[in-house]
Amino acid sequence: MAPCYPIGLAWLPISVSLSLCITQLTCATGSFPPESCIFSLGITLAAAFAVACVYIWHVYADQVMEKKTKVFKALVDIGTLTGLLSSIGLSVTACFQVSNVPIVHYIGAGVAFSGAVGYMLVVSVISSVYLGQPAVLCGLRWLLSVFGTVAAISFLICRIIGRGDEVDWIPDPSLFDTMTSVNLVIFYLLPASEWTLGLTITLFFLLWVPEFLRIDFQAPLIKPWKNHDSLTNSRSTEVE
Repeated sequence: MAPCYPIGLAWLPISVSLSLCITQLTCATGSFPPESCIFSLGITLAAAFAVACVYIWHVYADQVMEKKTKVFKALVDIGTLTGLLSSIGLSVTACFQVSNVPIVHYIGAGVAFSGAVGYMLVVSVISSVYLGQPAVLCGLRWLLSVFGTVAAISFLICRIIGRGDEVDWIPDPSLFDTMTSVNLVIFYLLPASEWTLGLTITLFFLLWVPEFLRIDFQAPLIKPWKNHDSLTNSRSTEVE
């Protein structure tokens, strides 16, 4: 009997979402131990589960689609590539903390966010145009993709214009006396964009649950070890 039969492989996207949720709540408390350790662990687990989800959905889409056109194959490959890049970016973000190696941390975050947005858009196109999935599911995916794209662009603009290192959920009141209106908007828009993008990615993975419920591991097929069997038979013959 196959393992985890009642829920199929739905535990994979659920694990990604739970890891991201816990990590987002933890990273808001600080970037030093022990918070940074929990952050690294959660993001690394999420990246590992995300790689599995990306690969499995690639196989799922390839098997469901009967007539595979060149455009469809290209979209599936592009989606898989962006999904894997996003997972690698997550791993880099987790391993290189912003308090120790900020440049590498920001590069990893940029790769993770841009790859995730690209992956959401590609999956939305494949789901609605080629796989013909339910309109509600496709609509939710497009909605999250649009929100994620807007949040990513907003986050990038704020990061370039403003100083993201000064963002704090409980800032010093005296800080507002020296801030302009533009900096004040960026001060709140930057973390809001980051959290919105993280939330859209988390919810997007949860939309895979209905599909992954239909996928399950099969029991392994054990083939005879021909060389071992022939060697054993020859030895038994010699003894006789």
